[in-house]
Amino acid sequence: MTAAAVTCTLLALAAELVGIALLVREGKRATRSLQRWRAANPRNNPEGSYGQQMLLNDVIEHVLGSQARRGWAVTLLVAGVLLGTAGNLLGLQPT
Repeated sequence: MTAAAVTCTLLALAAELVGIALLVREGKRATRSLQRWRAANPRNNPEGSYGQQMLLNDVIEHVLGSQARRGWAVTLLVAGVLLGTAGNLLGLQPT
């Protein structure tokens, strides 16, 4: 394998791992936010509770605000796939 192929493969690995880490972190943050919202209705009223209404804006802002972070994660994953493909193709060339 050439140095360029190794470099592309390592960059692909790093980009994909960071992209996956971003997605996992966003999933955990969304889960915590929704759990706080659910816990604000201890009596399980079908209409919700005042506490849930107070937290609803925070939940919506979090979910809508994380779109940019998810976009970066997808961009990193796509870049990782492209770099990995380039590394594989470079590795196939005769030296």
